[in-house]
Amino acid sequence: MASSSHYQPVYLDLHGKQVVVIGGGYVAGEKLSVLFESGARIRVVSPELSEELQHWHQEKRFEWRQKRWEPSDQTDAFVAIGATNNKTVNRAVFAEADQNGKLGNSVDDPTFCNFILSAVARSGPMQVAISSAGCSPALAQRVRKRILEEILTPELGELAAFLGSWRPRVKTALPTFETKRKFWEAVLDSEIPELLAAGDMAEARARMELRVCCPLQQERGACDERFCLSSGCRAGRS
Repeated sequence: MASSSHYQPVYLDLHGKQVVVIGGGYVAGEKLSVLFESGARIRVVSPELSEELQHWHQEKRFEWRQKRWEPSDQTDAFVAIGATNNKTVNRAVFAEADQNGKLGNSVDDPTFCNFILSAVARSGPMQVAISSAGCSPALAQRVRKRILEEILTPELGELAAFLGSWRPRVKTALPTFETKRKFWEAVLDSEIPELLAAGDMAEARARMELRVCCPLQQERGACDERFCLSSGCRAGRS
């Protein structure tokens, strides 16, 4: 059992992994709505399903075992979540996972969890996980909402996707970690984010091409201001 002060934030790759959710009501639905985006293989164990979960099951979004939970229901699970209205069952789900070296969660019962599901704010590939370590999920949701409204704007998500598309080129062009770090800092401080925000993708790509090809970038990771023009770096360009 973990103390709430000891949680370490991590991002899990659940794609293709087995996740088992015990319960078929509102709380289980909250957890499923988060897990659907993970690419996990999801199994729900419950004698009954809420109307919402029935709809999701008809869409083949998870496997349903129409029965009461037994330890064997999570034998192959990488993650198991107890999301029933019975704390004894939820804690048993956690204990079964924990003693087998797996991830287990008894919903709204932080002492009986070795991981917790955070509130997540997303914009494109950018994401921020927010947690109150189980103290106040409602507060975590308030913080999530504020981050979405003030920080993780659609423009930021588009910028992250754009920069990610250039990573292979930059990795090949720049020789050291330090030059790559300086390069990306220079790009973020350049006119390129503003061009993307204005919807001028073609010009943003042209400016990135110039920067990647620039010999000063390759040597130092950042432009020499003596060669920079308002229309973009022209160093090394004939």
